Amino acid sequence: MSEEQRSTSGEEPGEEAADHTGGVTGSAGTGGGVVVGGSMTGGAVATGNDSRAKDSSRTVGPSPLDSLGPPSLVAPPSSVQPGGLFVGGHLTGGAAATAPGSEAEFSAVRIDSRHADLLASIDALISQLPSPADSPEGDALAGALDEVRQDITATGRATRGRLERLRDQLTTSNAALTALTSAVAVADSVRGLLS
Repeated sequence: MSEEQRSTSGEEPGEEAADHTGGVTGSAGTGGGVVVGGSMTGGAVATGNDSRAKDSSRTVGPSPLDSLGPPSLVAPPSSVQPGGLFVGGHLTGGAAATAPGSEAEFSAVRIDSRHADLLASIDALISQLPSPADSPEGDALAGALDEVRQDITATGRATRGRLERLRDQLTTSNAALTALTSAVAVADSVRGLLS
């Protein structure tokens, strides 16, 4: 999967629902339409009676703006109807809804590559941990790993406090746990994010 758009919601790129990144939704009725003068690489737009637009994408890697370059400045065309939406540049995320009864929600999360690497290392380590009955230390470590995992999937990054707690758990866990290759990868990622 490319770094530009690796999905962490369990869906592969291109399989997102219509209200995810890249989606344009609309309903029949009196909307003013949408005109994008540049490009649309993410977000959601809705027009028409009782329209809704929602962008709740989960993407990994740099913003599409990094590869698009500056947009051409485009004057609004006369074809945009009242209640319509005109974007003169690049639409790379967000949600816009026009017309009566419209609703827009933006709850997207972009995960940078360093946090994505940590997330992958955490998943690998969790799969290798012994059951809690076999190792209370493994249970404490699993708890710290889960907290960081939840932070990243919800917000795109882990808080410093949770990273420090995970670092401390890795430092105090028994040698068998910390010798796992995946534990070393987690420790390296945490060190890099804390520096």
